[in-house]
Amino acid sequence: MALAVALNQTGVSWELFDSGSDFGGIWDRTRESSPIYDSTHLISSAQMSAFPDFPMPAHYPDFPRHDLVLDYLRSYAEHHDLNRNAHFGVEVDGLTAHETGKWLLHGKGEVELGMYDAVGVCTGHNWDAFVPVHEGTYGGQSLHSQSYRNSRPFDQQDVLIVGGGNSACDIACDLVGSARYVGVSLRRPYHFLPKRVLGIPLDQLTEPALISDRLPKGFEMAGLYDLLPMLLEGYQGDMTRYGLAFPEHGILGANATLNSHFCDAVAHGEIHIFDAIERFGDDCAVCFCDGTSREFDAIIYATGYDYHVQLVADMVPFSDDRPQLLLNMFPDFTQGVAVVGLFETAGAAFPVVTEQAALAAAAFAAVDAGNAEAVRLLIENADQAAGRQGFVPTRRHSISVQKADYVAAMRLVKEQIQDIG
Repeated sequence: MALAVALNQTGVSWELFDSGSDFGGIWDRTRESSPIYDSTHLISSAQMSAFPDFPMPAHYPDFPRHDLVLDYLRSYAEHHDLNRNAHFGVEVDGLTAHETGKWLLHGKGEVELGMYDAVGVCTGHNWDAFVPVHEGTYGGQSLHSQSYRNSRPFDQQDVLIVGGGNSACDIACDLVGSARYVGVSLRRPYHFLPKRVLGIPLDQLTEPALISDRLPKGFEMAGLYDLLPMLLEGYQGDMTRYGLAFPEHGILGANATLNSHFCDAVAHGEIHIFDAIERFGDDCAVCFCDGTSREFDAIIYATGYDYHVQLVADMVPFSDDRPQLLLNMFPDFTQGVAVVGLFETAGAAFPVVTEQAALAAAAFAAVDAGNAEAVRLLIENADQAAGRQGFVPTRRHSISVQKADYVAAMRLVKEQIQDIG
């Protein structure tokens, strides 16, 4: 959607193909591969999560539920009249270069959908579940968090969640009170942060215009910046008492896990922490790397997703689990193709997607004007400033970007492209 809006603003005509029945992407739970569970809420606040030109409704809570997010997305599409060029129920499964220099788009069943000067691939990356492989055969029920909907199927069962990200912690807390026993297997330490600090959504604490009148008496913005690390560390406290190791990396060295209930549930003995899985034993036994083992009725893998973009897979080599895209968007030496939405960052995604869309639209317009080579050089030169430095070297962070640096790099190259002509 953001790319269609940006193309409208640039004056470039477009068509949109979507396999679903309406706008919404992963937030549309009628889609078979949607990972949205019953208790899903935004992790970033409504004020920070909105598209820059379309605030979320004032009556939304700080952290809207999934159905409110879906309503918002469809309102955004209606606001920009995106339905006029949208084709739903169309599964695109092929993209080939044509001798004319255009791109030929294929639908399922080898149906030709049309010829286009440029193609934006906006399929996201929360569709293809990644499940690690361990030695042995597990005898209980296992599933990926993508298939989890609620706690009812796990009533009075012993359940192990694998992972320490936002979905893992949400599901673990969701299971408390239904499952007989809830374990969480962690292969590395995490920072577990609250959604609010001082009663204010965490992602707003660096936005003076949003919070200056909401700070408790005696707090000032300048002092808050100095106190924030101490406040966050104080929230966690010494979690080694409960089996949670304190990370050596800083808070910005990994995508944050925001959950205001997880640490309390661990402290209450409602969630139990385990080491990484080493192998499976007999029947339903899970053997951990620290030498301990325990039987579980079910395992839920909250282990993320594969980052392949099937439509342009032959254009995008992989290295260190990362698709090699310039600025996390453009295949090497390929003009007229942009991947929008393939990134992870701390904070809200929609504003960053908007910046990606604006850059893609500017690049498409410049290519259309005959400046393809100049665009290629600008993008390649800007790639080194894309904000991918400083993250813990894990598979999860292979597409992570530092938001401020990444947005600055995209804005700079967009302005340079616009200056071309």
